[in-house]
Amino acid sequence: MDLGQSPIANSLISSQKIKVKKFNLKVFICQKCWLLQTNDLVNHKEIFKSDYPYFSGYSKTWLNHLRKFVKKIKFNFPKNLKGNIYEIASNDGCLLNILKNNNIEATGIEPTKSTFNYSKKKGFNVINSFFTNNFVKKIGKKSDFVIANNVLAHVPNLKDFVMGIKNFLKYNGVATFEIQYLINLIKYKQFDTIYHEHFSYFSVNAAINIFKECGLKIFDCEKINTHGGSIRLYVTHFENHNFKKSKRLNLYLKQEKDWGVTKISYYKNFEKEVKNIKKSVKKFINKEIKRKKIITAYGAAAKANTFFNYVGIDKSIVKCIIDKNPHKIGKFLPGSKIPIREKKCLKKLKPDFIFIMTWNIKDEVMKELEFTKKWGCKFVTFMPKIKIF
Repeated sequence: MDLGQSPIANSLISSQKIKVKKFNLKVFICQKCWLLQTNDLVNHKEIFKSDYPYFSGYSKTWLNHLRKFVKKIKFNFPKNLKGNIYEIASNDGCLLNILKNNNIEATGIEPTKSTFNYSKKKGFNVINSFFTNNFVKKIGKKSDFVIANNVLAHVPNLKDFVMGIKNFLKYNGVATFEIQYLINLIKYKQFDTIYHEHFSYFSVNAAINIFKECGLKIFDCEKINTHGGSIRLYVTHFENHNFKKSKRLNLYLKQEKDWGVTKISYYKNFEKEVKNIKKSVKKFINKEIKRKKIITAYGAAAKANTFFNYVGIDKSIVKCIIDKNPHKIGKFLPGSKIPIREKKCLKKLKPDFIFIMTWNIKDEVMKELEFTKKWGCKFVTFMPKIKIF
């Protein structure tokens, strides 16, 4: 899949005059382990800078998801949660806070200065570092329970990271991973979730191969609704027989093979289908511009950058993009140079359309912006096809 040249998705700019670097954005499938991978890797230090703008705690949908997650692990792993607990890529500390409210003390490991400083000020135990095998050797501790939500895809050296988990876990330790599900990406044409920050895209079959190579086993997995469809993996040491492989895991592996995930033909039509989305979006926009309709957007997320840069949408088409995160307000999306504004500006602009770029929390967004219906504004999503609400 070739999405052309695109800037680093979360590299927001402070002025429309600033020129940003663009890099090739391509993904390839490995026919040995069936891991979908981004080519032309950008150095992770270029991506996870000190002013990294993504703060996860601004989404009510996400916070509700985390509360359910904590309730589940309290029920299933009570002994592990009495020991040493770590969250890798703890971001702004919203999960650490929910764990604390459930009388579970955990330590966060967070590489980006912006989110580390934010969570540190909130009083959470946080270490400012990337998680690597070398980090594990330096810390000199073992963990009973590791949480790694939406981080595995962001790791450039996947084997080193997974070996770090292997060396970090106690014999009876458990690690949980939440990762965007490759099946949903292909099925629902979620091409906007492809960006340089995501180095890998996982099926259960691909994940099993990776963990097995590093002496770990997935003993259970489940589908979850976050980020347009994800999977949660439960992992422990290969030699730990206290956790047996679940029937659900075997079912997922069989389903994937029946769907053709381990055959190259499964991936063949993806690029063609994405090109068709691009054509239909351009046709829709051209039609509405001719009718002199005002277009805005919601959600200055990484996926918005991939979408706008691939389709060829800029500030001349989308007047502004609304976001809750105060760290993003007043900045501009790279490439498209669309200004990021607070939602109160919608009352002045009175747009005819709001493109929901964070379509994974569509219902939350539509409820928040319900006031725009007063002047007949419509909401639009694009994956897997154009829908107008």
